[in-house]
Amino acid sequence: MVAVRVGDEQRGQLVQADARLGQAQHGAAPRVELQHGFSVPDQDARARAARSRDRHTGAGIEDPAEVFAASVRLTGRMVDTHPQIARILTHTGLPYLDSDKGMAPRALRDIRHAMAAGRFRPGNPYVALAGAGGSLLGFLQLWLEHPDLVDEHSADELAENLLRMYGMSHEEAHAVANRPLPGDTRHGQ
Repeated sequence: MVAVRVGDEQRGQLVQADARLGQAQHGAAPRVELQHGFSVPDQDARARAARSRDRHTGAGIEDPAEVFAASVRLTGRMVDTHPQIARILTHTGLPYLDSDKGMAPRALRDIRHAMAAGRFRPGNPYVALAGAGGSLLGFLQLWLEHPDLVDEHSADELAENLLRMYGMSHEEAHAVANRPLPGDTRHGQ
């Protein structure tokens, strides 16, 4: 047995998970809960967040590198905008890097478009996806556990670093990663 210190919110999540485990041991849990450790409402929340991000990043942005950067920046801000989804992602996100649903296929699409347009250095888009996904999950975990170390502007820095990793110059990556986000009237003020 492992002792874990948790807050009230986490305790509630652990009780829910424990109840699902108890159901699983008695054969009553739905298959999706047994296989992935989260409920259908969690899947729905992730899907809604991915669709919302699509609406925001697809609104008038022509540059595929900027679409990718905006997606990274918006996902990175989930700790502020969708903290429950951010927490779910940090606990269950790695298996979804090769999923055909949710955020991974959208990110892969954006990476492929940026490569095809010559905005990212040609290479294996799945390796690029792994770099972006792992970086985002690590960033979300850092912000959730140490909110004094990062903030919403750190998500811009993460996007800039990923753009540079994919072949952009420092100056261009900085410019792209600091453009106003669609619908964000506060950015840049």
